[in-house]
Amino acid sequence: MLCCNSKECKPGFFNLDLGNRFGCTPCFCYGHTSECQTAPGYSIVSVTSNFNKHKERWTAIDLNQRDVDIKYNQYSRSIGTTAQGNEFVYFQAPDRFLGDQRASYNRDLKFKLQLVGQVGPSTSAHDVILEGSGSKISLPIFAQNNGMPDQGEKEYSFRLHEHRDYNWQPSQSARGFLSILSNLTAIKIRATYSVQGEAILDDVELQTAHRSGAGQPATWIEQCTCPEGYLGQFCESCAPGFRHSPARGGPFMPCIPCDCNGHADICDSETGRCICQHNTYGDNCDQCARGFYGNALGSTAHDCKRCPCPNDGACMQINGDTVICTECPVGYFGARCEQCSDGFYGDPTGLLGPVEICRACDCNSNVDPNAVGNCNRTTGECLKCIHNTAGAHCDQCLPGHFGDPLALPHGKCDRCSCFAAGTEQDEEGISRCDQVTGQCHCKPNVIGRDCGECQPGYFNIRSGNGCENCQCDPIGSYNATCDKYTGQCHCKPGVVGLRCDQCANYYYGFSTDGCKPCECDESGSKGFQCDQNGQCPCNDNVEGRRCDRCKENKYDRHHGCVNCPDCYNLVQDAANLHRAKLANLSSTLDEIARTPVTNDDEFEGKLKAVQEKVAILAHDAKSGAGDGGQTYAEVINDLHQRLNSMRDHLENADALQTDANDEIEKGRRNYTVLNDIIGAAKKDLQNALALLNEEGALALDKAKNKSVEFGEQSNQISDISREARFIADRLEAEAQFDLKNAKDANDAVEKAHELAKNAINLQQKVGVELRSEVRLELDQINQSLSTVKDSSHEALRRANEVYDSALTLLRDVNKTSQPDIDISQLKKDAQAANERADELLNQINDLSNSNGKVLADFEAERELADTLLKRAEAQKEDDLELLNRAKEAHEKAMKAVELGDKTLKEATNTYNVLGGFQSEVQRSSDMAKQALKTVPSIKQEIENAENSIREADEALQGANQNANEAKMNAQEAQEKYAEPASKDAELIRRKANETKISARKLRDEADQLNHRVKLTELDVSELEQNSTKDDNLVDDAKRKVGQAKADTQNAQKMIEKATSDLTAIKDELENLKDINTADLDQLENRLTVVEGEINRVNLTGRIEKYREQRNIQKRLIEKYESEMKELDAEVKNIQFISEALPGGCFRRNRLEP
Repeated sequence: MLCCNSKECKPGFFNLDLGNRFGCTPCFCYGHTSECQTAPGYSIVSVTSNFNKHKERWTAIDLNQRDVDIKYNQYSRSIGTTAQGNEFVYFQAPDRFLGDQRASYNRDLKFKLQLVGQVGPSTSAHDVILEGSGSKISLPIFAQNNGMPDQGEKEYSFRLHEHRDYNWQPSQSARGFLSILSNLTAIKIRATYSVQGEAILDDVELQTAHRSGAGQPATWIEQCTCPEGYLGQFCESCAPGFRHSPARGGPFMPCIPCDCNGHADICDSETGRCICQHNTYGDNCDQCARGFYGNALGSTAHDCKRCPCPNDGACMQINGDTVICTECPVGYFGARCEQCSDGFYGDPTGLLGPVEICRACDCNSNVDPNAVGNCNRTTGECLKCIHNTAGAHCDQCLPGHFGDPLALPHGKCDRCSCFAAGTEQDEEGISRCDQVTGQCHCKPNVIGRDCGECQPGYFNIRSGNGCENCQCDPIGSYNATCDKYTGQCHCKPGVVGLRCDQCANYYYGFSTDGCKPCECDESGSKGFQCDQNGQCPCNDNVEGRRCDRCKENKYDRHHGCVNCPDCYNLVQDAANLHRAKLANLSSTLDEIARTPVTNDDEFEGKLKAVQEKVAILAHDAKSGAGDGGQTYAEVINDLHQRLNSMRDHLENADALQTDANDEIEKGRRNYTVLNDIIGAAKKDLQNALALLNEEGALALDKAKNKSVEFGEQSNQISDISREARFIADRLEAEAQFDLKNAKDANDAVEKAHELAKNAINLQQKVGVELRSEVRLELDQINQSLSTVKDSSHEALRRANEVYDSALTLLRDVNKTSQPDIDISQLKKDAQAANERADELLNQINDLSNSNGKVLADFEAERELADTLLKRAEAQKEDDLELLNRAKEAHEKAMKAVELGDKTLKEATNTYNVLGGFQSEVQRSSDMAKQALKTVPSIKQEIENAENSIREADEALQGANQNANEAKMNAQEAQEKYAEPASKDAELIRRKANETKISARKLRDEADQLNHRVKLTELDVSELEQNSTKDDNLVDDAKRKVGQAKADTQNAQKMIEKATSDLTAIKDELENLKDINTADLDQLENRLTVVEGEINRVNLTGRIEKYREQRNIQKRLIEKYESEMKELDAEVKNIQFISEALPGGCFRRNRLEP
């Protein structure tokens, strides 16, 4: 690096420095030049991290670039991290240590590192790592004479230089090392050297230089002398007119002149893109800009010309001078965009007039966008409207359609719903309607949205010419309407004709009320058709409008009105006299009307005459009396009084009817309550039946199964099951009793209802009779009043008729009598019905209370049944245990019996053997006794021998000695054999007796055991028989339960049928409009039938039958309880015997060796 004289640096180096180990520093200059010198204005500085307040953005990562937690110690003002197993963890420097750090070349990187708890640290070649410019260099922690990290804090320093002595791997050239420092992206310091423990980092320092006026100068910063085309302190940039090659290659790439084909002077130094002029574009200005055409490679200012296209659109030159537009605006097409596209209209070239730009056809989205030729390209008229639209812009509905053609997303036009016969049509026969509302265009006198009906007063819409006028006669028809098809008007009574303009046959008097019937009398008329005044054609001597009476002095119309007797002539004469007077009075009044001004004297005279005539007439009218001498006025007054009295009676009857109706309503409510009670009782019965069917049958099945399983029936289980059955029977009986009470209450209510119904019927009958008679009398009175009024108006002209009418009226009135109504009796009946209803209500309340008590008792009984069932289960287990123990005792007893038999047999054998020994001993004893008996004779013989010897002592010396020896032998035999034998015989006899006694005792005990075993077997067999009987009883009970269930179901069905019949009868009573005797009799018969069906159920007899069966079951249960107690005692006795028996065989005495 130094020249031969060592006073200056070689070419390519600068900064001769004694402190620099290598003397001079190589020129870097990004490799573009080797001429450089020290740059002025730089001072020595250091980038540090002392961690005085925080972590200062230091992080920790592993080899997989995953973040690791880093901690800050505020006391030591350092950072630390923890080992993550075998993974290397590195401290990573923040951004202020990175970037362009060429000023740190040949400078030091320093830091302090301490390992805590890391045992046996293991280093690597990648303990300190520098990354930058796409490269990476590293070295171990102990390189450059640094020590191994340990528990103490150590300071480390590393020189940033490429020399091999500094151990950076892989090895780099000066340029390569400076390249890494020029774009430093990471500084990593290894923190973990074992699988556990911590690492602490502090006081990190990177020596560098900054441009500043203060501080010690930094002479190792270069100032490059750049060649042509380069700029910058380090020749890192290209001069204007030059660019890096290749583009974006960075400051290391060489700079070359810009290539812009003469259309630009400068270009971007990094990308090389020219800043084009002359209507050109492209990185090298090698193309014409958009909207221009030509050859941009001509390197002249006029290479690119403007395109002849609208809106400065792009174009393309082909076949020499031919230019076509390549980017026509929307709505244009053609080589020069001189025409409008499909779906657009206008005149862009002005061929047909003024120039018009191309605009989109406005068809309101009512055309197919995929179709061609939707509109005229010149006028814009829409040609292919869809969605039932039409018009120049598809803005109308087609003829015969209506709706909104401008709706979104497209028009909505629906077909007109018109009645063809009533709707106007166009030339094409299409029915027309309003295009907005859809209202059809109706023909004359036709109405409706669809023109489907004639307006009121018109008909015959099917004619096709509109509707015709009904022309109904306003007098003979109800209104102006008629049948819409036939035109028939709606006629009043008695009126006929299409337009209701004439009376029907046998009717007359065409008027606003219709026509009246002629009603010609069959006997007095010649025919049934009357004239327009209603006058029927009468037979001879018959008169009247209806020809219903004979002429004066004639009678018996059915025989042709023959002459009356002569006595009637007086009446006729009087009538004629009255007629004459009335005629005279009428003529006088007519004359007064003709000549209102008369002579006073004459007027007074005539007035007096008239007054006299009037007085006479009044006297005659008053003197016309009926029976009893009453006048017509008195008769009428009397009738008014009777009418008022009858009205009072009617009001009283109405009040009674109201009260009766109230009582009926009460009865109905009581009936409803009773029906609810019957339903509740029915429900209780069903619950009882369910309990009987489910729990009772279940208990019996369980009892039977346990009996089959264990071989015998537990009496307590049977007791509990029968008790459950008893409870079910009792509940069923109580339910039946409740049902019977409900039925009785229902019968009582029905009787009360019947009584109230009879009272109402009687009241209605009385009311009907009163109304009919009063109505008859009122009609007669009205008729009489009208007759009297007519008589008053017509005066004497109809005096005879008034007289006859008065006589008829009086006769009818005299014949009519007020019906005998016992109001007090009605009140008493109503009061009795009310009391009966109250009594029934109390009974129903009592019944409801008793039902509540029954339900409460039922709940208590159910709980008791549950408790008994639990006790039954527990007792069943106890009985099962006792049964097992009894079986064990029975087995032990059998073993004891066998052992006793064996012992008895052995005792018998022993007894026989002892008997044989006893006979032998007896024989020995007899022999000994016999020997003893011979001793005195032997003594006597000895004495005799002694005498003989004494006698012949000397001669018989030898015989004496023999005798003594024999004596001695006899005594010795007695002492040695006879006495011990006697003692042994006595002892054997005593022991034999004791053995015999023991054997007898054992035999007695064995006999007793055998007897008890036989008794036990008898008891077991009896228990088996009882179990069989119990099984039979269970089967019988099950069969009876099934029968009871079937009977109950049949009874329930019959009760349900009766209830439904009662409900139907109640509904008929409630819906019965007119009460009559026939309906009531029919309902009574139905009630009788229902009552008979309920009686056929025979609930009482069945309940009594169930009670008898319950008593029988109770007695059987008591019997089983006593047998159970006896069996328990026997089991205890067997247990006592079992405990008393020995555990093994008896000890035997050995009689012989």
